[in-house]
Formats: sequence, structure tokens, C-alpha cells
Amino acid sequence: MRVGLSGARLPPLPPPSHYHPSTPNPSTPDLQPQPLSAGKSCQAQALRLGIARALVKFDPASHRALKQHALLKRDPRVVERKKPAQKKARKKRQWVKR
Repeated sequence: MRVGLSGARLPPLPPPSHYHPSTPNPSTPDLQPQPLSAGKSCQAQALRLGIARALVKFDPASHRALKQHALLKRDPRVVERKKPAQKKARKKRQWVKR
């Protein structure tokens, strides 16, 4: 049983119509992912998105199923930039009364 991002139970993904897992097929995609982001969670999300995008390029019919299972969503959060006169992005100098 698969669980989605919101915790909802999802049915299993159907295999592509042209591929059967027990027989090797020369037309199947050969993926060698190399994530470059920092944390394990971010790497897992990047791999998941990259594999989903590769599957869509390889088999456009799988787009609907992948989108239904929220596998084509990218996390839009990025690191906030450091501002001038501050130590970090949000860390400010301590206020002094005198």
C-alpha cells in the first residue's frame, strides 16, 4: 500500500503497458541518478522527481498516473539569501538601548 504526501492511501502505480518486469526489454529506460543536493530527504525528493520526469519522457501515457500520485511536484522552497548588514538571512544584530 502506498501513502501519498498528505498521508492518504493511494493505489499502486500501474506498470507501463509495453514492459513486463520478468523479461528484459531493450526499450526500457536505464537510469543512473546522481543527486547533488545536501540532505537525504532533498536527495530522495530530487530522485523521485527526476525519475518521474524521465518516465514521462519515455512513456507520455504515464503522465496522468504520475501526476495523480503527486510525483511530478517540485518543492519550491529555496535557501533565503543573506541580507547586507546581517549575519545570516534573518539573524539581526542585538538591539542595545545605550
